[in-house]
Amino acid sequence: MLITENEIRKLIRQSLFEAKEKNRESYEAMLETSKEKVKSEIDAIDFISDSGKTKLTNLIDKIKIIIIKEEKGGVKRTKAYALYVKIDDSGDPKSDQFTEGSEFLDAESEGYYNSWKEDSLPNPRIVINQSLFSLKGKQETIDHETRHIKNTAIKFLLGTNKLNADEVKNILRDDFRKKNEDQIIDIWMKEGRFPADNPTERSNAKSLLSAMFDDYNGVFEGNQKSVDEFAVRAAALKTKPMAMANNKGMTVIQIKEKYGEDISQIIPFLKDNLKWDDFKKITSKDKKRMQTLPA
Repeated sequence: MLITENEIRKLIRQSLFEAKEKNRESYEAMLETSKEKVKSEIDAIDFISDSGKTKLTNLIDKIKIIIIKEEKGGVKRTKAYALYVKIDDSGDPKSDQFTEGSEFLDAESEGYYNSWKEDSLPNPRIVINQSLFSLKGKQETIDHETRHIKNTAIKFLLGTNKLNADEVKNILRDDFRKKNEDQIIDIWMKEGRFPADNPTERSNAKSLLSAMFDDYNGVFEGNQKSVDEFAVRAAALKTKPMAMANNKGMTVIQIKEKYGEDISQIIPFLKDNLKWDDFKKITSKDKKRMQTLPA
């Protein structure tokens, strides 16, 4: 019996999935590592009181993992996403959104979803899309989503939805404004961020950075989701400061291999000769009277 090329590709994908599929214990171990990283980042924030930091770290400790087999009818199509609350312009929490119709992997996932749905503010969650995460996800994916929850919690603590907007805008190059994807890629090709100007490398550029094009414009339009997407990548870069000094002459692929996906996705958008002090201003504001998170 002849096997078609599509069937062979399907078998290869299935084999890769089965080889990389993780159990709940594996995901929870990754989450614990992420929690420790993010709690260290919270401890270093200079504009939040000790009691505020305690409430933030307690909230991070409450993060649980919801595992779905795959998204059904959703629009996210992501490896993972934070499921918590959204903060409106007045600093008030609103309900976040779960992709309805997704099938839970286990009873724990369904239970964690139900407790989030009943009272989302004290019950932050990270949703793992098993079908994609098994092929493309890793530790930094969980780090990324944990940082989203941290930033949302800080915004509620501050009573604002404007966290990091000016600071993020200040580190980004502005010559990409009003340019389309192909025009931006043209610039990266000339700068050597991709090794050659050919269809394969252009496809790589769009594949690796497509998520960031809209968010780049969103930062300058005041979209807080876009600001936060750059802020969590900036937090990843803060953990590896040598990437700032050593990325000159490196392609995006080389940066990704050496420093990880989040860092490779922000560096091409940064201003030249960016000062570390300017960069450190992200998630760093003058001390002010703070609201407190609920116990």
